[in-house]
Amino acid sequence: MEERQERRRDFGTMVAKITEIGFVSYDHVLFANLTLNIRRTEVTAITGKSGSGKTVLLKILTGQENQQDGTIFIHPNTKISFVPQELDDIEINKETDIRHLFKDARGLTELETKLSRYEELISKNPDEKTLSEFGDVLDQYQKMEGYNPEPEMERILVGLGVNK
Repeated sequence: MEERQERRRDFGTMVAKITEIGFVSYDHVLFANLTLNIRRTEVTAITGKSGSGKTVLLKILTGQENQQDGTIFIHPNTKISFVPQELDDIEINKETDIRHLFKDARGLTELETKLSRYEELISKNPDEKTLSEFGDVLDQYQKMEGYNPEPEMERILVGLGVNK
């Protein structure tokens, strides 16, 4: 029951608010006065013809491109990831393994860094605020299966048809 109420509360939380943005590419307008609100727990699909600006919009949302008009608000606790259509667009060290890429994409590497930083702080000065913040990051890491990401990685790889 509490979980259902928590989900209802989260539903109203604005994750991204895009207001009247525009983008002109070379000699044509990809989009103008585009307004979009994305709320937590909603599924948002961006569809359109090839060349209509879907990829540009996603690059704008991830900060890889700048809109030419309008405003964008991304909630501070929101992480937006973008996987490019072409593998050539990804800057990957060829020595990096899939586990590391997966952990980076999920934000687990960043959380591991935070956990290490908190562990160091706690070893020097275990005050209540630091312990509480450490607990919050640890909870998030555990909810994201940080200690055992392999089952999810395997499901994704099998779904993509990639052999181990």
